[in-house]
Amino acid sequence: HDIYIEESERSRGLGRRVFEEILDEARRRGCGKITLEVMRTNVRAQKLYRALGFGDGVPDGDGGSTWYWSMKVD
Repeated sequence: HDIYIEESERSRGLGRRVFEEILDEARRRGCGKITLEVMRTNVRAQKLYRALGFGDGVPDGDGGSTWYWSMKVD
């Protein structure tokens, strides 16, 4: 699934709240890991993912424009 926060809604904590709900749902469902992808240039999203506990992204095999991030779910 793709999740996108409209430009006009950014910097209001919505992205953090969305991901916190996703993490809560993943825990309820017994998921072991969440993996996401983000454009290498999307530094703002990367900052949020680090703050939420995701490990640093790893480049894809096509030159690194997309990075994959993952986080174990407890």
